[in-house]
Amino acid sequence: MARGDKRGIGTLLEGCGTALFQGLLWAGGLRAAYTILDPVAFCYALLHPGVRRSTRPYIEARFGPSGPFKRLKHTFMIVRSFGRAMIDTAWIKKRGGASSFHRNIVGERILMETVTAGRGTILLTAHTGNWQTAIAHLPALPVKVNALMHHQGGKEAEEVALKASCGKNPLNLIRNDGFMGGMIEATTALQQGEVVTIMGDRWVRGPCAQVEFLGKVARFPLAPYILASATGATVLVMLAAKTGEMTYEVKIHDTFKVPPLKRRERTTGAAPHAARFARCLERHLGDYPHQWYNFYDFWSLEGPEGARPPTDLAPGAAQIMRRRDGGDKETAKGDDHQGSEARRPHP
Repeated sequence: MARGDKRGIGTLLEGCGTALFQGLLWAGGLRAAYTILDPVAFCYALLHPGVRRSTRPYIEARFGPSGPFKRLKHTFMIVRSFGRAMIDTAWIKKRGGASSFHRNIVGERILMETVTAGRGTILLTAHTGNWQTAIAHLPALPVKVNALMHHQGGKEAEEVALKASCGKNPLNLIRNDGFMGGMIEATTALQQGEVVTIMGDRWVRGPCAQVEFLGKVARFPLAPYILASATGATVLVMLAAKTGEMTYEVKIHDTFKVPPLKRRERTTGAAPHAARFARCLERHLGDYPHQWYNFYDFWSLEGPEGARPPTDLAPGAAQIMRRRDGGDKETAKGDDHQGSEARRPHP
């Protein structure tokens, strides 16, 4: 969501003809809803400046500088892709229709071996494809699956996963806006050998590192890697994509462990793993460039709307923060004091 834009793309699409989409889903199924979505998505891409403003930073980073017509094309394709993901979610919520979709899980053996080892598993996901549907299409897991995320989005994900999986992978919500951001509950779950899903591509609060992503420096959260270090859990980078009208792919892109880190070195020790995740996300977006749904300037130092100042930053990367009194900018301590302004996109 663009900073200052009161309504995000999701709210706009939900507010435009929600009853119509739901009626089409009931009467004509997914294809009928997809058909009416195209003109709606095009109208928003063409007529609503907030939609174009919120997608432009990613479009320029992913596709490079382009003229207005090409940007409009990419904006339309992103909005349409996001709209289809929302329709799929509504379909599952209304009819429990996960069986309507065909799944392809790449790395299923690695997933099952890691989970059954009983040492805790962090499924590191991103705002790509339709992750609720991805969770629902996972094979039956022998342990509880927890989602560390915001309460509102988490309750919807919990409902979707429960209906779509027919109870085989019930999702337990751990609120990240609660005490200590839900870290105590997540730690307990991992120590009991359970699965915890975490979004790795949106920093809002807590420790972060600045790493290069699509040619520019962006902030990525470090909490997943600090959690993995503290518990000994294995990290699986799992990203989803809609590969066809009725098909989804869930792929394990990478698997790794984070060694134990002392408190004073946790940011420097966790930062390379954030960069590793960023590389996975880049490769995924190379294959599915219109299926990333972070609708704000991802490379802004201020972060998304509602983000809090970082509590800890990885030395060795440019760290520029404003003082609470709104005074001069302050650069965090570290050996590398190059400003982020000096980091330009690669040609």
